This record gives sequence, C-alpha cells and structure tokens, in this order.
Amino acid sequence: MHCAEIAAEGVSEEVAAEPRSYTGQYLAPMLGKPVLSNDEGGEQEAAE
Repeated sequence: MHCAEIAAEGVSEEVAAEPRSYTGQYLAPMLGKPVLSNDEGGEQEAAE
C-alpha cells in the first residue's frame, strides 16, 4: 500500500507548473498552460 504524497502547494499557477501534480494537470488547461505529465520531467514510480 502506498501513501499519498503532496506534490505541489501554492497558488493555482504554481500547482499547474508541477508535473507530478494530478490537480496541476487538471488546472493547467484552465489557466492556458500546457499540460505536463509525469513522463515530461516528473518522477514516476515503477509498477509493482
């Protein structure tokens, strides 16, 4: 079992800039920013 991790905090623009944040991926298009995913610079854990 894995625990949740806080990937970003701050104002909407700061959260949207963090590629590990699922909330940031949701907010980015609303803020007119490109959507960053885990494979574009964020750490991604291997599936067990």
